[in-house]
Amino acid sequence: MSGSIVLLTDRPAEGRRLQRDLGLISRCRMAAPHKPMPAETPAAIVTDIALDNTASVAMARAALNGMNRAATPVVVLMRHESRRADVQALALGAAVVLPSDASRDVLVSAVLRVMTSDGDDRRAAAARRGAREAGFVLASLMDAAEDRRPVPVERLLDGGRHVTRTLEKVGLHGWLDAVWSFDDVTYQHMLLVAGLAAAFSESLGFTPRDCRRVIEGALLHDIGKVGVPLEILNKAGPLTPDEMAIMRLHAPNGHAVLLAQGNVSPELLAIVRSHHEYLDGSGYPDGLAGDAIPDVVRFITVCDIFAALIESRPYRARMSSKEALAVMRDMGDKLDRGVLFAFERMVGALAL
Repeated sequence: MSGSIVLLTDRPAEGRRLQRDLGLISRCRMAAPHKPMPAETPAAIVTDIALDNTASVAMARAALNGMNRAATPVVVLMRHESRRADVQALALGAAVVLPSDASRDVLVSAVLRVMTSDGDDRRAAAARRGAREAGFVLASLMDAAEDRRPVPVERLLDGGRHVTRTLEKVGLHGWLDAVWSFDDVTYQHMLLVAGLAAAFSESLGFTPRDCRRVIEGALLHDIGKVGVPLEILNKAGPLTPDEMAIMRLHAPNGHAVLLAQGNVSPELLAIVRSHHEYLDGSGYPDGLAGDAIPDVVRFITVCDIFAALIESRPYRARMSSKEALAVMRDMGDKLDRGVLFAFERMVGALAL
């Protein structure tokens, strides 16, 4: 599936969550009705505007003018049901109309339907479907943390199942390709780490229970990033020292949120807090060294660093597996050499 999604909204604060959800399908850009649409022709447009506001609707119609409606389906989110709203949705060229409080699953499924062509590759579609279902689990965790509700860690079991079952069907290559298509950088990264952790644990012959715990740790490890401002998370360039200091708070902050709710295992808590610790004591947030860093954390750290290096960033191209492993070898005593050696063997065996 190719092409981006444009979210046309007159409420940018609420639009950020919609943008994140739509990012589980493809690259999503948010636009305001009173501003010109992006130059590129999107694969779909989702409108979230007040249909009872004549000025907003007029601006939205003007923004959509000149687009190839046959090639660009429109999904309209309706805040209030009324005859007038129905007429305005029709005027916007709606292919699908949904209530604005439609669930994430309903919204994503509807947009996928209007974007999907009969020629889509079945294997790729299966990979996207499995990654998207795991993404829904991630979204429920992130939403809860963002809303300061208890994080539903019991959903990690479902998330792990979606990861493992999808890898069984399409392999790690298929998983990576599907996740790379996601727009939200946090979702993309956490799902990359989860896929790598699943494949790595399988290659080492872990028991099903041990495979499950490392995948769940991977899915949860960056939960603290909900507290990092979007302008830092999505910055199109390297972070300044002050921005990096804020970014580094995600580990202790995520740990604090989970510790306070009292139903999270010590192992998961350690992964969330310590996945940026290095064996030589140069990591953060606690400067742990050597045996103070649990084995499961060392395992996740290797997957986490590799995932970060093979991701696309606005300021650098995605590294190849060979380049990423070379960078990790150059980190010397910061990483567990035994874990890294086993990870390199897995990458080589799968020809990533």
